[in-house]
Amino acid sequence: MKTLMGLTLGIALALTAPALADKGSSDNSGRSHDQPEWDDRSGPGSSGACPAAELREQRDDENRVRFFFQTTEAGAGIRAKGHIDIRIRDTRQKFTVEVEARVPDGTTFLVLANGQPAGVIRTAFGEGELELKNFDGQALPAAVNPVTAVRRVEVWDAFGRLVLEAGL
Repeated sequence: MKTLMGLTLGIALALTAPALADKGSSDNSGRSHDQPEWDDRSGPGSSGACPAAELREQRDDENRVRFFFQTTEAGAGIRAKGHIDIRIRDTRQKFTVEVEARVPDGTTFLVLANGQPAGVIRTAFGEGELELKNFDGQALPAAVNPVTAVRRVEVWDAFGRLVLEAGL
């Protein structure tokens, strides 16, 4: 499995440029302003009660849903946590995976959607993001096209260990 994951990660690194984005502002609490207040989970065994998915925004022409990852034993060792945002507006689709972990800058994680490589996250300051969309000159990879067909998302480290997982 290590060899397969290393090979897949290497191929994904060669084909996918990491996408880092602004995480929003934060206050002295360390909580991002765009993060819901009830999201106080800190990994396995946390007492924070959070729904598996939250409807973030709904308009006549747009739907946005957030799913939270479950942290595995390997992920707990690096205090990994994260979420998936799926956004649909008319024919435009956006699939975003955000990960936070106590890892060195430049650490890479492979994101699988329905068991297929979707992209790579490279961390900076303990967080990273993969943003995939079918607009602004971009195309969704087959693993997340259409975004409504995604049923499982996994985040793997470079050593072939499952760090985060979510069933959608």
